[in-house]
Amino acid sequence: MLRSLSANRRLPGPPYVIGSESVDYVVSFARGIQARVVRLEVPPEPDRRGVLRLLGQALGFAEGFGTNWDAWYDCLGDVIETATGGTVVILERSERLLDSPPALFAQLVYHLQTSQDLVAGSARDRLLIEFAFAGLWGDAQTVPIGHGSPRR
Repeated sequence: MLRSLSANRRLPGPPYVIGSESVDYVVSFARGIQARVVRLEVPPEPDRRGVLRLLGQALGFAEGFGTNWDAWYDCLGDVIETATGGTVVILERSERLLDSPPALFAQLVYHLQTSQDLVAGSARDRLLIEFAFAGLWGDAQTVPIGHGSPRR
């Protein structure tokens, strides 16, 4: 399995942003490399704490996870030290993030990219964590990807 993960690891970069119609393809690909697939639905009125709670549960963070970015990186460090295998987390209905509190989508893209890169750099071939934003983006809607480092 680890060879499969290593051979299919993508280059450092942001989480995938895909249309809802591509979810089955991503699931099939993840299963093909023997990765665990976690499909989460972004709530109708998302906020940072709620989305982090969902993501933390998906990655097996401790029960008392503080739902802020500092706590996120602390818990991610624990996962990097102990976990093995692959996990692909798909955030479905991600278009809802565009109507959420200012900069939430950009913060998530930034921090999830940083998280993927930390895992890739620290866990080597032992662990793979990937994130994908799946949504009904529409032709007229643009998906803003933040420039620079959003606030924690």
